[in-house]
Amino acid sequence: NRGGAYLALQKYSEAIADFNKAIELNPNDAAAYNVRGKSYAMSDHYNAAIVDFNKAIELNPNYFEAYGNRGIAYAYMQNYTAAIEDFSKVIELNPNLALAYNNRGLVYAQMQNYDAAIVDFNKAIELNPQYMDAYFNRANIYAVIIKNYGAAIADYTKAIELNPNLADAYNNRGICYEIVGDDRRAQADFAKAKELGYNG
Repeated sequence: NRGGAYLALQKYSEAIADFNKAIELNPNDAAAYNVRGKSYAMSDHYNAAIVDFNKAIELNPNYFEAYGNRGIAYAYMQNYTAAIEDFSKVIELNPNLALAYNNRGLVYAQMQNYDAAIVDFNKAIELNPQYMDAYFNRANIYAVIIKNYGAAIADYTKAIELNPNLADAYNNRGICYEIVGDDRRAQADFAKAKELGYNG
């Protein structure tokens, strides 16, 4: 528990030390390997993180959180195929977890499989209509790739409704307004983004 508190405080060395002790006391605790792996990943030690996630999954083959965390680590390592496999396993084990669809959608986008990404963001929003990240991520594809600026504006607007301090959403919506010729709304969004700390 103390390790978890250190992790929340981003004190990764202290967290890892406590999780080491927890594992020493109970070498078969899958959760301890998972959170130590998360600590390694959040401190950019991805190979060590993968080893721990592997051990957590070995101890509990249905541990969907460990698959999800390993998928995130693989994504940061740009091993997108492995990341997709892990997020797909999470969805198999927990088909109503919006986070897994959103994360898999992000990886599909990195792989330039934008159709698959949109499908996953759609599913994430279907499962959780208040999922701000999924609206924002889908909007980025609409704006940059598909160039459906109306759909992008609608999604950025929803993201802003859910998080009124999301500077990136104001900036990106402003770009869309500028492209469609609505300069007044564009300038208002750029001003709001700057007010919130957006610096490009």
